[in-house]
Amino acid sequence: MSVGFGMAPDAQGNGTTPDDLQAVLAAQYPEPGIISGCTVSTRSSMEYVIAPGAVVVHIAPSRAVLVPVVGQTITTRPAPATGARTDYVYVEQQTQPVNGSISARVAVGTQVPDNAVVISKREIKAGMTGTNAAPETANVTFARPIGGTLGVLFSHKTETDTVHDKTDGVITRGKGMFFLTTDRALDIRLTSSISSVAANVAKGTPSTSAASSSPSDRGSVNYDIYIDNKLVLRRERVFTNVWDTVDYSDVVVLPKGSHTIHYTVSLRVWGWEKWTTRYEGFGAKYPSDVLRVIDMGVAKE
Repeated sequence: MSVGFGMAPDAQGNGTTPDDLQAVLAAQYPEPGIISGCTVSTRSSMEYVIAPGAVVVHIAPSRAVLVPVVGQTITTRPAPATGARTDYVYVEQQTQPVNGSISARVAVGTQVPDNAVVISKREIKAGMTGTNAAPETANVTFARPIGGTLGVLFSHKTETDTVHDKTDGVITRGKGMFFLTTDRALDIRLTSSISSVAANVAKGTPSTSAASSSPSDRGSVNYDIYIDNKLVLRRERVFTNVWDTVDYSDVVVLPKGSHTIHYTVSLRVWGWEKWTTRYEGFGAKYPSDVLRVIDMGVAKE
């Protein structure tokens, strides 16, 4: 008879068994992989440096264990005389005693044993004298906890604005950064609340004093979102005298680590040339321009 994890054994000796806990962990983490950390660095010698962290290892169907990884340095064999070999760096949970021990270990080999999670894969070519000459080739897998997300990772709102025209060129907004503990799927969301401005309103006039133009005055701007200075999303946004709001969204997958983000707004060459952002300063809750990065969970790729 199983007992809920966290409950003390009863008078009949019923309590949580290793199988019970392994079943709970497999339900929480249906796929094996890295939880966090375990970054593998290289050296000018034939060594790998493993950062501390933790992994989920599936040891049988519907059975999993959580394995802590201690920071350490391990040595691989010298490079082959000819050709190349593949080094797999992995975390293994031994299930059969070896010299009386079933401890977990970090190791390197040309094959991956059962009950192990790969944390790095390198091609060692003839003549190499250091692992730093072998780039990472593994698509490292991260453990996906059921229902786990990190929420809003980044948010930027244009609090105030002025009247713009074609002489403004490219306007940069929303510079910032965020950090991912694992490879993640992210929802990139942009809210745009802009309108055209009457021809007699001077460039640079605060938005709160900028009257809209007539219904026939239509133009458009490009919104370009950059992550790590690479364009990931472009949308052309038509504006009119109506103070409407448009929401854009796209999903991207990024590797673990630090990432920068910003977006630009630029007037297109056709149509009406004067526009501005509409925000809360008008006595109403116009949303303004808002950029958000929302975590969707651990990436499956």
